[in-house]
Amino acid sequence: MKVWLSPTRLGLIKECERCGYDEMMLKLKRPRSPFPSLPNGIDRIVKEYMDKFRGTLPPELAHLEGHRFMDEQSTINDYREWNGGLKCVRNVVVDRPTKLLPERKVTHTLVLSGAIDDALYNDTNQVVPLDVKTKDKEPDENYGEKWYTTQINAYGYMFQENGYEVADYGYLWYFWPIDVKAGGVIQFGQKLLKMKIDLEDIPKRLDKIAQGLPTVSMEALQYRKLWKAAPECPACTYLEEKKANAEAEMDSNA
Repeated sequence: MKVWLSPTRLGLIKECERCGYDEMMLKLKRPRSPFPSLPNGIDRIVKEYMDKFRGTLPPELAHLEGHRFMDEQSTINDYREWNGGLKCVRNVVVDRPTKLLPERKVTHTLVLSGAIDDALYNDTNQVVPLDVKTKDKEPDENYGEKWYTTQINAYGYMFQENGYEVADYGYLWYFWPIDVKAGGVIQFGQKLLKMKIDLEDIPKRLDKIAQGLPTVSMEALQYRKLWKAAPECPACTYLEEKKANAEAEMDSNA
């Protein structure tokens, strides 16, 4: 079986296995409220700004001695596209015995792809992933580690699988609003958060995901029970409550 994953979907599976499985195998996306377009606009103009400094650094990042943005604009443009050049494939063999074939094994193909904002080279030419983030206020130093460890690990792993030597760290470049000036000019604060990268994390996650995949699509509902719903997941809690209410109503009408 072949499945498609992204850093975001890996993060969802980490947060709630059931929701991640439903999205991956049953194409059932977790309900979400409308997403504001302002962060996308900030993301776009920051990318345009970074593009002016290919092979060097902007003044805001001048303290990163020995670093420079990746030189090749065409490569970065490709890596910024979903299903672009930054992807990798991992084939995982799992045991699927049957009565007739007790030694049966099947191979699952997991395709991991994602769109990264940019990347640096350090003084030893290792790749350092960099992702742009926005927030309503200045993030704490451990904010990135709490919410984006899976994402930064996934970027590092994909770079490694594409032949790059990857540093054991990456960066989140945060922007947040702090004031409004005359003429409608909004002033933003900015801060760089350094993140540790564990290149062994993602292959372990992919192997674990493969173990819980059905052999064929028709078994998707059967395997769903192997993926646990997180106790604090609002989507799963809502669905369980809705199911319980429906069953109670059927019992009362019986």
